[in-house]
Formats: sequence, C-alpha cells, structure tokens
Amino acid sequence: MHFILILGPQAVGKMSVGECLARETGAALLHNHSTIECLLPLFPFHSPEFQRLNLLMRCEILKALGQSQRSVVFTYMWNLDDPGEWDTIRSLIEVHGNSAPEDVYYIELAAPMGIREIRNTHPDRLDKKPSKRDLALSTYLLQNFEKIGRSNTEEGEVFDFGKNHLRIDNSQLSPEQVTSMILQKFPELQRSSDALCDD
Repeated sequence: MHFILILGPQAVGKMSVGECLARETGAALLHNHSTIECLLPLFPFHSPEFQRLNLLMRCEILKALGQSQRSVVFTYMWNLDDPGEWDTIRSLIEVHGNSAPEDVYYIELAAPMGIREIRNTHPDRLDKKPSKRDLALSTYLLQNFEKIGRSNTEEGEVFDFGKNHLRIDNSQLSPEQVTSMILQKFPELQRSSDALCDD
C-alpha cells in the first residue's frame, strides 16, 4: 500500500498527472479540489468551518482507503515554508495507515509561470474545478502565491522528503510522459495483480 503525494504550484498539472498515475497503478485518486469544491458553495475558503471540514473529509477518505488496503495518489499545493503544512502532510499519511517511509512517495512537479498561466485556462481544469472559472481571480492567485510561500524546491536543494522524492520539470511533458518517468524511477508502483480498480 502506497501513499503517493504529488506536489507543486497552481496549474502545474498535479491533477492531470494524478489521474494518469492512478490509472496506471490502480491507486485511488484524491486530488486537492475533490473536497474543496464540495465545501466552497457553503463556506468561505479561509473560514474555520471550511478548514475544519476540509481536513476532516480528507482524513476520513484516507482512513477508509487505508483500511481497505488501497494505495492513494494525493495532490496538494504545499507551502514548503510553512511548518504547519509539514505537520498536516505527516498527519494525513499517518491517517492513511502508512508508517513506513519506504511506502511514501513525493512527486514534485515544476513549470515556469508562463506555462502555468496557459494551463490555468485549460478546459479540463475549469470543468473539474469550478472555483477556477473566475480567471481574473485564479490568475491573480497564481501569480502572487510566491509572495507568501513557495511550492517548489530549488534544483539540488535538500528537503526531508525521504528517499522517495522525484522532481520533474513537466513544462514540455504530457501527463503520460511524466507518469512513465515516475514508474521508471519507482517500478514498485506498477499496478499489481491484486490492485483494486474500476476497469
């Protein structure tokens, strides 16, 4: 059972890669907006109610997946400068039931602003993430996030991700190509004969 975390900035392609990787591995996909979009019509993003319920929903989903021995691909825009977010990630991994570091994988996607501005308007992104349809707002957030934090490491920078960390510049790569690179680096993630899937 694996916990595969795909991290990176807005509109870098986390969900698209996550969908492809989930298909190829048989893992479940819990992308960042799976819970966000359910709650936004009810509560403002920064409200205590939203934050509490968003975390609760993710914990319950991951707990249920772990209890059924289901691997998961989880996408997250992680502020690497915020110690609280490191604690959140550790707690989500623990809830899933993965205590062994060798079963946790950190896939980091990176692309320059210009590429991400284009991807921010992709029809699939807007279809699955209604909150991104206000392009003026989503573009503003995209362009200004790094003023408060960062969601990518620098080339060669060492973070405590453990041994299973792969940084990919996916500027010119399709989700299928990125997935192929991930599985080449980590062949143990290949779909096993007992993997649960919806095929």
